[in-house]
Amino acid sequence: FFSVLLNTCMSGGFDEKFNVVLLGDIEVGKTSLLLRFSEKEFITGFTDIEQKKVDLQVDNLRCRIFLTDTGGQERFRTLTSSFFRGAHAMIFVYDITKEESFENITGHFEDASRYTKTAKKYLIANKTDLLKNRVVTEKQGQELADKLGVRFFETSAKSGEGVEDMFNEIVEDLVKSCDDEDLPGKNEKKKKKRGGLLGFLG
Repeated sequence: FFSVLLNTCMSGGFDEKFNVVLLGDIEVGKTSLLLRFSEKEFITGFTDIEQKKVDLQVDNLRCRIFLTDTGGQERFRTLTSSFFRGAHAMIFVYDITKEESFENITGHFEDASRYTKTAKKYLIANKTDLLKNRVVTEKQGQELADKLGVRFFETSAKSGEGVEDMFNEIVEDLVKSCDDEDLPGKNEKKKKKRGGLLGFLG
């Protein structure tokens, strides 16, 4: 469960830092998801936002999460292999009202997977607030996730539905993987066993 505190600045450093990258076609809601999680509101009329940071506490661990929006396909193609190698998690987003954005997921997934085999990957069906206009079913999304071997979530950046739970579970996955030797940039120090209680740091 996430609780927002007004002051996100803190001293004393962090136990873990994670880089989370959002990928997908333009206008599927990547930036809106990023802002819904970091600002806890649906913001319209924003200019380009490439990165936000969110400070969380997972039990007794202090974590800083860097959320990076890759923009559309043109920007995606300019990203370097070193950028992807530094990612701990990749979130592939499509719009349930735009079939093309769903069909393009496999290409995005293959492109990103060429640069990193260790980052955790997730498939997100966004804009569930537009069910009347839905063209990609939940079953189709789950089948693609199964084919790609990734976890699947449905979200609405506009209403907030599923967004907090999705990021919650992703961060929990990353924290549990801290001792995995293959996780990029992992913290080498031994940690005590912990559960999954998360909260925004103040």
